[in-house]
Amino acid sequence: MATLSIVIYPAKILRQEAVEVSPITSEIKRLIPQMIETMYGSQGIGLAAPQVGISKKLIIVETSDDPRATVRETTRHIRGKPALPNRGRPLAFLNPVIVKKSKETAIDEEGCLSLPGIFVPVKRAESIEILCQTADGSKVRVEAGGLTARIFQHEIDHLNGKLIINHLDPLKKLKVRRQLKELVHKTR
Repeated sequence: MATLSIVIYPAKILRQEAVEVSPITSEIKRLIPQMIETMYGSQGIGLAAPQVGISKKLIIVETSDDPRATVRETTRHIRGKPALPNRGRPLAFLNPVIVKKSKETAIDEEGCLSLPGIFVPVKRAESIEILCQTADGSKVRVEAGGLTARIFQHEIDHLNGKLIINHLDPLKKLKVRRQLKELVHKTR
């Protein structure tokens, strides 16, 4: 299966609100495993359709107990090295909407496949509740906490045209401006 290309900042699609997935076509169902392979191949723990150039409300989230370790193991397997027992639990979520956020928040450093080399502190809710659809069209309510909640929030931000740099205050944004200019220069 072919992996997809990751769209890099400042691509316009990263700043646009994605369109709802309706109906769930065979094209969308074929896209899901490609996005999963692309996410693992890029050592990501989540991926949104706009990051592969598709303006649809579709995200992939690694839902294992330790997403970062799982992705490292799975990436080694994809690159031809022996598979480790923990193969991961990537799930696809369509049209996700956060309906509830905890008052408790945490600040943690986040990176983004579309902003390679840039890591910034982002304040997120510790736990959330999401309404969404699965690939078979079932409507589900998902509760997530910790790192999984952070992944959901990050990927849903992508669907709304928001990047991790949008969470920075103006002073911190100035500090990463040089990195962003270098990134823009590389993409041209």
